[in-house]
Amino acid sequence: ESYYLATKYPGHQVKQSYDPAAIFEEQLKKCGVDYFDFYLLHNVYEGSLPTYLDERWGIIPYFLEQKRLGRIRHLGFSSHGHVEMLRDFLDAYGDKMEFCQIQLNYLDWTLQDAKAKYELLAERGIPVWVMEPVRGGRLARLSEEDAAVLHALRPDESPAAWGFRFLQDLPAVGMVLSGMSTMEQMRENIATFSSMRPLSEQDAKVQEQTEPERAGMTGKDNPFHYYPDFLTSSILELRRYENERHYKHDYQAPRRPRRERQGLHQGSQLHFVERQCRQAGHPRVASEPRTLRQGYHTHG
Repeated sequence: ESYYLATKYPGHQVKQSYDPAAIFEEQLKKCGVDYFDFYLLHNVYEGSLPTYLDERWGIIPYFLEQKRLGRIRHLGFSSHGHVEMLRDFLDAYGDKMEFCQIQLNYLDWTLQDAKAKYELLAERGIPVWVMEPVRGGRLARLSEEDAAVLHALRPDESPAAWGFRFLQDLPAVGMVLSGMSTMEQMRENIATFSSMRPLSEQDAKVQEQTEPERAGMTGKDNPFHYYPDFLTSSILELRRYENERHYKHDYQAPRRPRRERQGLHQGSQLHFVERQCRQAGHPRVASEPRTLRQGYHTHG
């Protein structure tokens, strides 16, 4: 029997101190092995990046040494961070990373800016591992109307298979990780990946038309288009968070700090960006702050 074994270091956790050696040795002991085939720095994002780069803990140097000793065969990382943060991490350690796992599917291609993250990783020559290829099952459960449109083009493909075919057109993708709840789902996924049938240009256009309603307002569709860029981005960030909650359905939406979650409901963040505009002397916001609140509640 042959298999690959992967695990990860929880550097995203908020703790008083960090001991990568103690965690790593415990992981080896629990698994009863001498090495891991793949080892990930778990969720390198804005909140955890300072921890991973902190010289006091020496997290990354420690795991690079374990790789040199053969106790880690391939070292990489996962990330839910923004593309700017991803670029900062790659500037620091990109030449030492062998793969990166990101949330990538045809909905998050724009919703979570996965396209920019994918292109950055491809530019740096880092293979992309895909998590959430069908959005936790969300993209496998389309409306009857949308499913019928896809079925007309590919009668032998399920909505889930369409999500996987989207990924087959991305050459930097080296691994696709998909959760499967039943043997039938496993058989279907194996059958899907037994052949390469990436979406045609027509397929892609139809798929885009059947995507679940997404958030994000641009140009004249954005009621805040006449405000400064930094204010617009703040409003859309709140909208993005609410959109995440909508698409997660029975799944837990990304958790934010308690104060930030409270601020989301109490409008304190909205008041904050208004204050920032006033301090910057932006006349429209200074004279019409109520318009902003009404616009957000109307369109958000």
